[in-house]
This record gives sequence, structure tokens and C-alpha cells, in this order.
Amino acid sequence: MTDTSILHYNSNANRANKGLRYLALAVKKSGPEFLTYFHKSMAHLRDSLQAEPNFDVWLNWLSAMLDTVIQRPEETWLVEIMERHCLEYAEQMVPQEEDLEKVLAFLNKIRGLRQFEMSTQLQIFHLAEGFFHYFGGLFPSWNSQLLCLRGELLFGLALASTPPSLHHLQSAGHSYLQAKTWEPDNPQIQSSLALCLLYQACYSSEGASALYHMAWHTLCSALRKPSSGLPSLEIPEILLYAFVQHLSIAESTLLFRLLGEAWLGYENTSPAKRNFWLKDTICSQYRNTLYSFHTALRAQLEQTPPMPVRSELYLNAWIDILESIGGDGLWLAAWCKLLKSLQPYVTESLFVARLHDFSGLLTKCLNDQPLLGVADEGLTLEPYLKVVVPLLESLDPALLLTVSKGLYLILAEMLLQGWLDEEGYHRLWLDLLAKQLHLSQKDPLLSESVMQSLENGWLALIACSPDEHTVIDSHETLLELMIHANAQQLQRLLALIRNLYAMLLNRHTCDFNLANLASYLQTLAEHRSNDEARLLLMESCQAYSQACAIAEDDTELLMAWQNALRALAECDPEHAQKFESEADGIYRQVLELMYQRS
Repeated sequence: MTDTSILHYNSNANRANKGLRYLALAVKKSGPEFLTYFHKSMAHLRDSLQAEPNFDVWLNWLSAMLDTVIQRPEETWLVEIMERHCLEYAEQMVPQEEDLEKVLAFLNKIRGLRQFEMSTQLQIFHLAEGFFHYFGGLFPSWNSQLLCLRGELLFGLALASTPPSLHHLQSAGHSYLQAKTWEPDNPQIQSSLALCLLYQACYSSEGASALYHMAWHTLCSALRKPSSGLPSLEIPEILLYAFVQHLSIAESTLLFRLLGEAWLGYENTSPAKRNFWLKDTICSQYRNTLYSFHTALRAQLEQTPPMPVRSELYLNAWIDILESIGGDGLWLAAWCKLLKSLQPYVTESLFVARLHDFSGLLTKCLNDQPLLGVADEGLTLEPYLKVVVPLLESLDPALLLTVSKGLYLILAEMLLQGWLDEEGYHRLWLDLLAKQLHLSQKDPLLSESVMQSLENGWLALIACSPDEHTVIDSHETLLELMIHANAQQLQRLLALIRNLYAMLLNRHTCDFNLANLASYLQTLAEHRSNDEARLLLMESCQAYSQACAIAEDDTELLMAWQNALRALAECDPEHAQKFESEADGIYRQVLELMYQRS
């Protein structure tokens, strides 16, 4: 380059830069000032382009003009100026093949012009049409991306109308099909085409079924090529409902399976990489779409007559996905609902098999800290418990024991680590077993199995609880059982209560634990026969005596003790006078203490 040409180039570049600066300044002004700076900008840019046509200068100016239009939507005449100058200089501009990204960046700005009137949006789209035709003719390698973007712009125009414009939807679909001819294996083009076909099917007066099936084939094709990259996927839930209604259960479950595989990533992806990948925006789209698809499929299954084959296909598709996930509370919760709702429509052997699967997944979910997100996100099991508890409650005792084998050990470990609070442990396990024990009273073998699980569960809770002042049976589920238990069960449950308090008292002998034990036995005595009540009250009075020996001046505790003694006197007429006398002595002691404090 000669010295003269360098000077000319620098001078021309300065004119272009000055024109862009004037345009940026004009945006900040209004009225006459805006027009003054705008016309100065136009003059400098025109001089620059006439002196030496330059693609970058021209495209930068158009981009800056479009920014001005976006910031000043009321100045619609700016679009006409853009159109005029675009046509005036377009044929003089000769981009390089590597300039595609610059062109796409400019055209992508057009997608965000929903705030304009439809007439203005169409005007800007027609401006973009010139780019699509002109540059597509220059470089065939640009065609697939330009046509795909053209389809997206038309799709946006279609959805800007209410209802969506069928004409623009059809034009968008045609553009996607053209893009597909240039790049047949591009999953993003196929995904966009499928979504466009779904909208067409939903709003077409005829041929809807064929369009839905074209969308199904296209979407399946896109999802079968994960190595090409995952396409973005945002299908509104209402469209999925309509979509599923036009598919067979085999077609639905195949698509469901493909969505799940795409969501989970490649089969050989390590758990660590998968967890990272799941945080991606596109993956969130897949998760949402998959869950909406599940909801739509459930609705379809509930609306059709009971069909074991359909239900089995769907359950199998679900279990594959869940096993690949490795355990996730919210997804397991959805699985619970599904399993419960499909129970009447599948064979007992399949249901039991799926319960075994559920047991394994539940164990993995509860035992796998990273998947619970406890360490880094502080998540709780609350949403999970809300669904799991009703499912477990709905099972008969035998199935419950099948599913929950060893579960108390996992829950106890979670309790020990602080991942689960005692309230959650009660609700998920202890209260549930207490109810099942009540239901299984007429079956000695089953009752024994439930009793063992209940004992293990309670012992694990107290062993793992860091609190030395735990209130045993705060939900009173054991108390309710003992009120209605037969003599054998009563002794077994009483032995459990004694063992639990013994564990606490071994850690710390205190009036609190002894008083709770005494009060518990006293309450139980009120609901048992005279003979049983007498023995319970005697044990209660002994516990009160020990508690009062530790807390000598606790008037409330002393009053509870004398009440227990009077109740014991009623149950044991032979020794009533002795117990009444002892109660009177305690009462006098209480009065003396109260007098001293006053």
C-alpha cells in the first residue's frame, strides 16, 4: 500500500468512525438536535462508502441504525432510510466467506423487535429478506444458517399474531425445509422444523394428524443424533398435550425415551460431567419438556380404557430414565405418582418388579449426597416426602416391607449427618410403620416383621439423635398402638419404650427424661384395663420418684407424681390407703414449697 493510499484509507476510516459517533450522539438527543446529528452521521457515512465501498463499514452502520430503531421505536421513518441505503450499496459490498458470523449477528438483532407494530416488523423483515437472497446467492455454504434464521424470524412473526399466523407458520416451515436440504443432519434445524409443524398442526383446520406425525418423525430424527450437538427445545405444555393425543402409546414412549436419553447425555458420560452438563440452559429445557411430556402422557393414559400394554411400555420408559439419572428426589416423586396411578392397569408381577426398582432407586437417592444437592445447595427432602409418604402409605404391609428393606439404616445415617430432621424421619418412616402395624394385627408373621422394622427404626433414631432431651413418641403413634394393642403387643411395645428411654438415660440421667417416661406410662394407663393400668402406674410412680429425687424442688413434677399415686390408689383398692397417704405427703410438700417461695 502506497503512502497516498494509506492516507486515503485513514481518511476514509475516520469519516466512517465519525459517522458512527454522530449516530451514537443522535440517539441521546431529541427533536431538532436528533435530526441535526443524524444527518451529519448520514453525510459522513455516505462519503465514506462512496469513496471506497467497505463491507464492514456498511454492516456496522446498518447495525448501528438498527440499534437506533430499537431505542427509538416511534421513529419508524428510520426503517425506510435503512431500506433505501441498504439497497443503494448492497451490490457494491463483497464480503468474505468468513464474514457469515457478522451477518448473522446483525440479522439476529431483528428477532427482538416484538415491541413494534406488525407493519413495522414486516418492513424490517423485508429488509432482512434482501440479505437472505443476496448473500445466500454469493456463498452456498451460508444457506443453511441463513435459511434457518429466516425460518426463526418468520416463526416469530407468526407468534406475534393472536392466533398465530398460519401463513407465516407455513412460510417458516418451508424455510426450515430448505435449510434441511442444505444440512440434512443438523439437529437444531430439525428441532425448529418440528416445533413449527406442531404449531401448524395445532392451528390448521385440516391435515393436523399428518402434520403431528411429520413433527414426530422430525423430532425423533433430531434426538437420535446427540453427537451432532443438542438442539434447543422449548415446546409449550399445551402443544405437548395436543401432540400426545395424536400419537400411539408406542410413538409417545419412543419419543419420551429419546428425550430422556438426550437429557441425560451420552451413556458413557461420567456422573460428574453429567451433573455439570445438567446445569446447562438447554438441559433445563429438556428437563421441563420431559416433565411436561410425562404429564401429557399420564393424562392420555387416564383418559383411555385400561390397557396393560400401554402402561407397561410407559413404566419401562420411565425406569430406564430414572436408572440412568441414578436417583433424583423430584423425579422419583413423579415416578411414585405414576406407579400408584398405573397399579390397577398392570400385572401384579410387573408392579412388584417396579417396586423393587423403586426400592433400589430410593436407596440410591437417599444415600447419594451429591445427587441430593445437600452439600452445595442446602436442599431438603420436603418436596420428596410429600409424595413418597402417600405412596408408601398406599402399599399393603407386605409390599411396604419389600420396598423398604434396610431403608431405616439410610435414613438414620441421613439423620446423623444432619441431612434429615427428626420430623422428616417420623413422617417418612416411624409413623408409617406404626400405621402398618395396626393394619397387620390379624397376621402374626407380618405383624412380627413390621414390629421388628418399627423397633429397628426407633432404636436407630435415638442412637443417631444428638439431643439428650428427646421426647419419645412426640407424634403419639406408639401410644395409639398401645392403647389398642393386645397383651402380647403391649408388652413388646412397652419393652421398646423402656429400651429407648434407657438409651437416653445411659447418656444423661436427668429429671426431664424420667418425667417424660413417667407421664407417658401414666397416659397409657388411662386407656388400659385395671390390672394393666395398675402395673403401668406403679412403673410411672417409680419414674416420678427418681425424677423428683433429681429435681427436689420442682412443684410441677411433684404434683404430677401425687396425681399418679392417686390414680394408682383407684386401681389397687388393697393398697389404696398407702398410696393416698403417700400422695397426701407429697401434696403437703408442694404447699410448703409454694409457701416458702411466696
